[in-house]
Amino acid sequence: MVFLTDNDLNTHSQGRFLTDSTADYDAAKDNIEIQVIALVRSKLNGRYDVNAIFAATGTSRHPLVVRCASMLVIHDVIARNTARKVPEDIHTNYKWAMKWLDDVRNRDESPDGLPAIEVEEGQPTADILFGTTSDKNHFL
Repeated sequence: MVFLTDNDLNTHSQGRFLTDSTADYDAAKDNIEIQVIALVRSKLNGRYDVNAIFAATGTSRHPLVVRCASMLVIHDVIARNTARKVPEDIHTNYKWAMKWLDDVRNRDESPDGLPAIEVEEGQPTADILFGTTSDKNHFL
């Protein structure tokens, strides 16, 4: 495992389901985790210091990032086993994780404790917002 531990995954799923789903290919969990980390990095990049987030180890890892990544890895690992359908609760957890990532990216959520990107001198401090204040009910 790269960032997560087996204990992280076993917290949200029974170990035997994960073991059964990766018995044919030992590196499956690691490969899936690498892909999930890339997904999480892409969603958090630009707002948070993703290098610092994924460099953390042990209890210094952010619990919501660990939870989110665990949910995504568990879903993908169990989905490998085509002999059984992904249980509804695991699919619900997957949808929660993806929604949470989108909410963080869209600034609907601001998780406490995630390291923000440090702004260098001369760099803009806020996103540029585009829009219009035109009233579509009045035409010129």
